[in-house]
Amino acid sequence: MLPAVTVLLGLVLVLAGRSRTAVFMVGAVAGAGLLAYGSKVVLQLVGADEDGGRISDFPSTHAATVVAFTGALTVLVWCRYANRTLRALIAVLAVAVSVAMGWARVAQGSHAVIDVLGGACLGVAWLATWMLALASIRSIRAWLIAALAVSLAGFALLAVAYDEEPLASVDRAAAERVASSMPSWAEWLARPPSWLGGWVGMVALAVVVLVVLLRERSWIDLAFFGTALVGSQIVVALLKTSFDRPRPHLGSVIALPPSASFPSGHATAGVASLGAAVVLAAERLPSQRARTWLWTLAVAGGLAVGVSRIVLNVHYVTDVLAGWCLGLAWLAACLLAREGLRDRIHRV
Repeated sequence: MLPAVTVLLGLVLVLAGRSRTAVFMVGAVAGAGLLAYGSKVVLQLVGADEDGGRISDFPSTHAATVVAFTGALTVLVWCRYANRTLRALIAVLAVAVSVAMGWARVAQGSHAVIDVLGGACLGVAWLATWMLALASIRSIRAWLIAALAVSLAGFALLAVAYDEEPLASVDRAAAERVASSMPSWAEWLARPPSWLGGWVGMVALAVVVLVVLLRERSWIDLAFFGTALVGSQIVVALLKTSFDRPRPHLGSVIALPPSASFPSGHATAGVASLGAAVVLAAERLPSQRARTWLWTLAVAGGLAVGVSRIVLNVHYVTDVLAGWCLGLAWLAACLLAREGLRDRIHRV
């Protein structure tokens, strides 16, 4: 429930013109959750928390995300309001909610006290790190380098662990559930986003972007988009051949593609190719509000493309996650290359 609340709150903040606040909130909660889950996977892989193949209990993801969420709200209130009573009240409420959540997890038998304390510490540490990053990292280039590093680390973790516990069990459980209980209306809704991330959507996107850039004679942007689109798919094809992971075999409403499963080319394209097109479009829009709406739709579209491949049961969850990570890494690398090329031309 908390991820959905965070996403909705972030969307409201973006539409209200407070994009930086939205980035802070969503980044605080999402980062804490991903860090906690990644820690669980690593601990399980190295055998530090062996419990029969089940995902590691330490640290508590609930504790990490709740502490990050309540802490982020506290920071926002303290920055916006000088009233000491209000500041004290929100701080007390944040601590009370976090403690109540931790107590509930322990009382239910879902976690031990040490798991909750570990998650809470992780949430505080990530919130502090995220605040420092937002305060100190100002240049776009620095953020692109950070995005490249984080996404490559995420892809590497998935590449090493997708066939190991607990991720293997997560993939099997999700595929079995989709095959047995996915309603037909959801499968039909998943088809258009899947087309968007496939060759139909990519060809249409390429034609539109190429026509615009050729008319403008924007050769650097043309090279950037072509590298993002074509290069990402070449990398995916090479990685698919290398990993050669079979696709889910439990049944799909569409024919399984002949290519391997890991990583998802659709998810990669949904981030790298669609992201490159949106970057170019946003740079040409005069209105900040229009750019905000465009990025909101683009993020939703990229997520929908990846999720559609899971709903149609042609990819495992880890395939899609790896595709998103790979797409973000490739997009960041292309943007860094474009910035470097522009700087070089300006010096000349």
